[in-house]
Amino acid sequence: MFLSVYENKIEKRVDKVLSKVKLGKSNSRYRERLVDLFFEFPFETAIWLEYKYKGYRFLKKSKRRKMYEVAELIEEDFLEWMEKHPYDAEKVEMTVPERLVNEKEEQDVWKLMMIGEFLKGRYKYRESSAFWKLFPARYGEEGMKMIGDCNQIVTFYVGMFAIVGDVEDLEIRVLPNHVCLHIHGLDYEATNGTFKDYKDKGYLVDCENILAINLLDITDPSEKKWDVSEVNTAKMQAVAAMFEVEAEIVEKNLIVTYKNMGIFYMNSRKWDQARKHFRLAQAEDLERMAYHNEVVWLLGLKKYKKAIRVAHKGGLEEIEEQVRREYIVDLAKKRNWKKGMAEARKLGDKELIKYVYGKEFEYLYAKVDDVDTVKGARKYKSTYKRLLFLAKKLGDKKAEESVRSIMRKI
Repeated sequence: MFLSVYENKIEKRVDKVLSKVKLGKSNSRYRERLVDLFFEFPFETAIWLEYKYKGYRFLKKSKRRKMYEVAELIEEDFLEWMEKHPYDAEKVEMTVPERLVNEKEEQDVWKLMMIGEFLKGRYKYRESSAFWKLFPARYGEEGMKMIGDCNQIVTFYVGMFAIVGDVEDLEIRVLPNHVCLHIHGLDYEATNGTFKDYKDKGYLVDCENILAINLLDITDPSEKKWDVSEVNTAKMQAVAAMFEVEAEIVEKNLIVTYKNMGIFYMNSRKWDQARKHFRLAQAEDLERMAYHNEVVWLLGLKKYKKAIRVAHKGGLEEIEEQVRREYIVDLAKKRNWKKGMAEARKLGDKELIKYVYGKEFEYLYAKVDDVDTVKGARKYKSTYKRLLFLAKKLGDKKAEESVRSIMRKI
């Protein structure tokens, strides 16, 4: 895949699912495909989501390749660790006495405990960290730490548990500004490898929802980022919306994102796209603004007919009338008297009708202003007839009498 943006076929498969997610539509059917890939390739899936939606400059292709190599080393080290630490039912009972009902549950808890034991001394907690920092290029060297926050380390646990157990047994307890693992009725703090009892605090969701939690989390402030497009940000929110985590927050985030996208497109003069996203955000005031701004822009280009259509479509009655007035003035200045008069009559504006007549009178009068002989005047007989007509329409008695005087002589 030398010329491809993808490092491997796994990234391509994940991105194929993501590409099917559409804004403003139900995408629930793609969730199962994404979850299946996450359970089978947890680290690749999580890293690709960060690359695609978080905009970290560090995550170029060569860096991701190295991360996947490190992930394989970690998995190998963990499996060796598990071989050296066979299941100890007594230790499980001492850790969570009388909380489990059968050996299967005890073995699951044991596997979780072993992940915690394996990570001791290898892992360093850091708030708002990127997931990929759990796969340092110098993994295994003395003093080199895997770095992550609660979201990222929970994601890592899910990936590690998938190697040795049934990951569908894992759940996540979502607490205010925090997440922990939950298995067989037990809460487990992945950040320090201890069991807790949060009782009914927060709420429980299936473990795959950690993907949505990570997407909705803020980016690592210590890392340089590309400017993520508004389209990608909205797609990220749409992907998160497929899951059950904080549906209300996801919806609010989507609305904010749609508004931001609308503003982005409006500033780029992509008016239809802007209004589409304002409608998705149910932001009628911003949608109206997009119509208004397009009308103003079209007026600057003197595209009056289109400006009228846009104003009409946007229900901007006062602005539509104003544009029509400017259009009539422009037609009159361009000597398109017939069209200008037709538009003025449609509007039913007597002042504008007089204005069009007046501009035509000024133009024709200028044509004959230098004529100083009867012979010369005879060449403009039709012009004088039109001037007489216009003078009458304008109610200009002085001009009317002046034209009549000339016509008598010719």
